[in-house]
This record gives sequence, C-alpha cells and structure tokens, in this order.
Amino acid sequence: MRSDTTIETYDRLADQYAQQWDGMTPDSDEDDLVLLLDRELPRKSSVLDAGSGSGRDLQRLVALGHSPQGLDASDALSTIARQYAPVVTGDMRDMPFSEASFDGILLSASLLHLDANGAVEAMNECHRTLKPNGILVLSVKGGEGEIVDSQGRFFHFYDATSLDELISSAGFSVLSGGSNVDSARNVEWLNRICRRIS
Repeated sequence: MRSDTTIETYDRLADQYAQQWDGMTPDSDEDDLVLLLDRELPRKSSVLDAGSGSGRDLQRLVALGHSPQGLDASDALSTIARQYAPVVTGDMRDMPFSEASFDGILLSASLLHLDANGAVEAMNECHRTLKPNGILVLSVKGGEGEIVDSQGRFFHFYDATSLDELISSAGFSVLSGGSNVDSARNVEWLNRICRRIS
C-alpha cells in the first residue's frame, strides 16, 4: 500500500472531499451500504465505520438509531467527522479496539486503498473486532490490478472471485452481494453483506 501518499492526499484535500462526499447518495436503496447494514442489525447497535472519511455515513448511522464509531487514517478527515460521532485516527490493519467490540462493521470504499496483503490484515482485524455472528458490509471497485491516481491515491481493484475468496479466508460467509455501476463516474462497485462465522 502506498499509504503515505494516499493519506497525504486525503489530509491535503479533506475539505474538498468532505463537500464532494456529503452530496453523494446511492442510486437505489439496494446500493446503499448504510441501509443494507441497518436492515441486518437491531437498533442501538455498535457499528464501526472503518474508513469513515468526513463522516457522512456516521451521521446517517446516528440518525438510524445506532451507536457508530469512526476510524480513518486521515487526521484531517477524522477531525471533520468528529462532529457526528467519535472517530479515531488509525489504521484498519491494526485497529485500536478490543476483540468483539462491534455488532456491525461498514467498509465503504475503504478496503480498496490497501494492497492484497493489507486487505487480508484489515479483514482479519474486522473479524477480531466484530462480535460472533456480527455483520460486515463492504464495497470495493471492480476491475483488475492496482493504480495510483493523479491525486496520489492508491487503488486495488477486485473481481467477484478474488473478493469472495478474501471474505471467506477471513472467517466470513457472504449473505448476499452484487454489483452496480456508478454511471456518473463510470465505476463498477462490488458490494457484499457478510456474517462472521468463526
């Protein structure tokens, strides 16, 4: 993972990204990761938003009656997000939380900033910090290979097979999943709802 350049980019452009993300809404409820997670959890569930960015989803989780906790590697984004919920600046590959801390975990477009080894580490941390039978909802970009974009952000792309293998090897079962295309940005998203099984 080119973590330094990715984090530096988000720190440098935090206000810009916050304005951009706050205005983005999924095309349908079936593509809305927050609603997909909410459907699987009782009210007042403890939810980790790993890669919480500027806090858009934290705000929505609070409004839905949950108790969210944010985690993001960008200190600047974490600072913005703290207006909605508690947020820790930290690394998904080494989460500063106790075992079985959360009923649910949201990985919305965050796992894709890790290389293959980093993704394995992050998924293992999700397994460790999620309660038995807890729910993990995630999305990644579909495609092949890795790139560093013009702003300095690292991206690792997935196909359905590699994503499902990653999920299974970390001790999760896939409850449902699919893909959708963000036509505005010409991006395919692979979405999965998972349960911790071991």
